[in-house]
Amino acid sequence: MKLPALLKQSGTMQAIAFLLSRKEPAAKQFTSDLAAVFGATSAEALRRNALEAPLPQYLVLSRDLIDISVWFRRFAQSELADDDKLPGGADAGPT
Repeated sequence: MKLPALLKQSGTMQAIAFLLSRKEPAAKQFTSDLAAVFGATSAEALRRNALEAPLPQYLVLSRDLIDISVWFRRFAQSELADDDKLPGGADAGPT
């Protein structure tokens, strides 16, 4: 949920390095999915692209990753909104 802000505040390389450093399987899967939507063959290829890109390409890559991460966040919010209506969720009200 916080990836767009992380990309903007810390930068693309730092955000990718942070995602790759995570040990959780969900973080690894998310990074692979982010790379796949971007068009990279793997998360490591995405990291390499960011590392070796000249400045104009790096800025385009950063903008594209921010756009993709915003889309992921909106999708996750729409999926999680349904879970809030379950008993014990934020919209469940008093029980």
